[in-house]
Amino acid sequence: MEKLVDTGRQRKTSLRSVVNAIRWLAQTGSQWRNLSTHFPAWQTVYY
Repeated sequence: MEKLVDTGRQRKTSLRSVVNAIRWLAQTGSQWRNLSTHFPAWQTVYY
């Protein structure tokens, strides 16, 4: 998967935390704005 998403630039947010947030949203059925504080900002994950 790293080969597919590696753009060579420095990231401010780890992709692992973004993927974990998306999985959490899919499992709970929660809304984007109700994303837990353990994850990055919902705007970052949504983008």
